Amino acid sequence: NEVNFTLDYTPKFIKNPIVWEKEASPLSRVRNPREIHPFTTTTPRPTTEPFLIVSIVWDITYIDFPICLDRVEFEYQNIEWQESSFTEIFDDPKDRMSFVVSNKQLPCDNEFIFIAKVYGVNGDYTNTTWYPPSCVSTTPAPTTEGPTPPEFVRCHPGASFVFLSIFCYPDY
Repeated sequence: NEVNFTLDYTPKFIKNPIVWEKEASPLSRVRNPREIHPFTTTTPRPTTEPFLIVSIVWDITYIDFPICLDRVEFEYQNIEWQESSFTEIFDDPKDRMSFVVSNKQLPCDNEFIFIAKVYGVNGDYTNTTWYPPSCVSTTPAPTTEGPTPPEFVRCHPGASFVFLSIFCYPDY
């Protein structure tokens, strides 16, 4: 007798990846990556923002049912076009995994999202976010209320739109 079964569960992060930042030293490899040919000939705009190293660390125990895990992908994705300008893939995750990027490679931008996809052996995935601390808005919600909108004035309390347009505002 033969028994067949399908593994149809898609794993997910039960604990978010740890993301922290620190200022890069002047001789940091993240600050000065080795490149054969630069992607562009234009010089980057100077910014007053410090050069930060962003470290992302996660462990296989952060994922429920790692037996169902195929791979994990970290992406920096354009929200409108659903295109990733950065992807870090872990095909065979084991124990503790990490990678390092800079805030110049992946700047804070409202048009982009930092997303982590956990793929199961079934091909489906779940996702979570992994925003660097400097990209998280800490601005509190406004505490003062804006002006109250004016009350809608009717000819009489039960007037419908048709009644209003015919009898209350005949010039329209």
